[in-house]
Amino acid sequence: MKELQEFRTEIDSLDDLLVQILQKRIGVVRDLMVYKQQEGLPIEDLRREQEIIERYRQSMNPNFVYSFFSTIFEESKRAGRGE
Repeated sequence: MKELQEFRTEIDSLDDLLVQILQKRIGVVRDLMVYKQQEGLPIEDLRREQEIIERYRQSMNPNFVYSFFSTIFEESKRAGRGE
């Protein structure tokens, strides 16, 4: 059986991966916002956001999925505005 520190080390590694992935996602969103501005497209796409939430609602607690992705969407928009 694993010891407490082994669990914590594994969780820390997963947290590191999550942060790296979120940083990469925000970078892609920044590029997307530049593209949308150049093409005259709206920055927000609520239908797309809802599609993403719906895609993952079945795999986890729906309230968590909503909260998690809503936070990601808001941070992505904030970062895309350069805040």
